[in-house]
Amino acid sequence: MGDRIGGLWLQRAADVFLAALGGLVVISSLLVAIVHVDDRFQITQVSGVWMALAQAANRGMFYPPLFDGMHFGGTRYMPLQIALDAGAARLSGEYLVSAKIVSYASAAVLFGLTFFIARRLSRSWTLALALVGTILATSLGSETVSAGRGDALPAALQLGAVAIVLAGSTPAIALAGALCGLAFVGKSSALWGFIAIVLWLSRTSRRSLGAFLVSAILSAFLVLLVVEAISDGRMSDNLLALSTSGDLSLNSVLTQSSDKFFDATSNIVLVPLAIASLLLAVHRRRVGLYQVSFVVAVVLLVLVLGDVGVVENHALDLAVLSAILVADLWGDAANEGGQVVRLVVVVTVAWGLIGTYQTGGLRENTLDALRDIAGSNAPSYPARPLAGALGDHETILAEDPTIEVSRGQTPVVLDAFMLLRVLRGHPEWQARLVRRIDSRAFTAVVLTERLDPSDPWFRTIRFGLPVAAALARNYRLRMVEEGYWIYSRRPSNSG
Repeated sequence: MGDRIGGLWLQRAADVFLAALGGLVVISSLLVAIVHVDDRFQITQVSGVWMALAQAANRGMFYPPLFDGMHFGGTRYMPLQIALDAGAARLSGEYLVSAKIVSYASAAVLFGLTFFIARRLSRSWTLALALVGTILATSLGSETVSAGRGDALPAALQLGAVAIVLAGSTPAIALAGALCGLAFVGKSSALWGFIAIVLWLSRTSRRSLGAFLVSAILSAFLVLLVVEAISDGRMSDNLLALSTSGDLSLNSVLTQSSDKFFDATSNIVLVPLAIASLLLAVHRRRVGLYQVSFVVAVVLLVLVLGDVGVVENHALDLAVLSAILVADLWGDAANEGGQVVRLVVVVTVAWGLIGTYQTGGLRENTLDALRDIAGSNAPSYPARPLAGALGDHETILAEDPTIEVSRGQTPVVLDAFMLLRVLRGHPEWQARLVRRIDSRAFTAVVLTERLDPSDPWFRTIRFGLPVAAALARNYRLRMVEEGYWIYSRRPSNSG
């Protein structure tokens, strides 16, 4: 009797502890999001590319051409997020707040769905809340909420598809297929849901597999066909030319993926527990669709991380699936009296929440948000970058298109990472850009790193050596402001 009372007391204490920690993280995330809804907190050059694509779409140019004689396009981003950002901007009349709102909504759908699935598997809302908190507390979670990128919605669509397939009916499975098709329209690497469901249905319900495949392929095909028509073929020009522009190869997978995988997952504290949950399910011969999804997501993440242009944001799907597998582990322990397992889960999740809240930046961001509300000294993220350093009508060549979009201008370079890849296949375009730089046609050049043509950043990541060398010949550093390196024309008599 005493053991039972003690066990119940420990369970209630754990529930309170997890609820307090998870609630703190969720409230902190909400506070930071509200305070920074109208500024550039977490907005990066990548966010600027999304905004520039939305701006172009609203100007009748869904997918800008690779080169129109003055401006360089070039993107491998899929159309769903572009359409959502463009639609929100059309309603609001601007591109920053609207991008934030779309990002917030997508993150809310993803993390809300994660919470409900984790709650159903674990039968514990406190653990589900804490598991969501372990993702939100990381830098990955914070960027998912606020960075205005297109990762959360494809992950949510796939997760929703997996949950629907487990509901069982053929109409539901057709809906799941449509969701997987839309996920691919949102992100070309959003394939783990599709692959996992195909593998699952091949083993459990081959009669439903056909409905799923038809729905998934047809939904993706129809949407892409419409966008291809709207863009006058520019979508395929971009995607076919640049879909593997990050130099993905077997060698890059073997040499880069392992290091990048550990970097990308280093702050996902749930991965070891998720692996334990997977191994336990294999041992008990109770492997389910979530376990299959986890394995497929790991394999795909390793493959895509071999691309030099892919970074840790692609680990979001793995983080969410890890939380779900931990919830499943907790539910199994509850069924079979695994008090030791549940204790390990509580300690790991609590440690993860406390540690990532400190190291992932959420604690400091929350304190800064509170300082901002109180009107005291807090970091500033001006909605319009370099408002005091650049004039409204300057002709700017910027590495970050946010600078030009905020001024209502069309970016000369949509994506500096893609520019190098575009110019590789078109030396005549590169020569035209170099001539513009040599003629000092730009009143200002704005970079995110100090200009050094010998730096690998400029030789292999952004711009390329000929363009970087032309910039160094013709422009000199004016100032460093808001994290940007601003360059002005050299005097006409200088080298």
